[in-house]
Amino acid sequence: MDDFTALDWSREPVEKQDEETVEVEQALRDFLVACIDGDTSYIFKHLSKEYKEEHHLEVPWTSAEFSGIFGTARSFDFDAEEIEIDDDRVDIDVTVEFGTRGNLQSETTRVGLVLEGGDWLIDTFPFFIY
Repeated sequence: MDDFTALDWSREPVEKQDEETVEVEQALRDFLVACIDGDTSYIFKHLSKEYKEEHHLEVPWTSAEFSGIFGTARSFDFDAEEIEIDDDRVDIDVTVEFGTRGNLQSETTRVGLVLEGGDWLIDTFPFFIY
């Protein structure tokens, strides 16, 4: 009976993610899904004020403009465990897979989010090509 390990009480309980980290993860995930789906209204609404000013964005892109800016993105990935909030800012590595079936390429870069008006908005997104 000494070898029975199904109930190992010596382990530390797994920490739950705090609510703010979950919000950041969901904001990033929703933004990336909108990018892949080409939902330019959602994308525009979830860019930080500073990002819009820096890139002179006053209205959402059209579908044609956006497909030229973002290309042929097919999927994304990031490690939610890497989310660390620092003074209402998060920077995290995100990988986006681009291309067509049989000719896929991936790119990983640092994406930044900022807390603005109670919402986590994209402040750095190097996948857009200007």
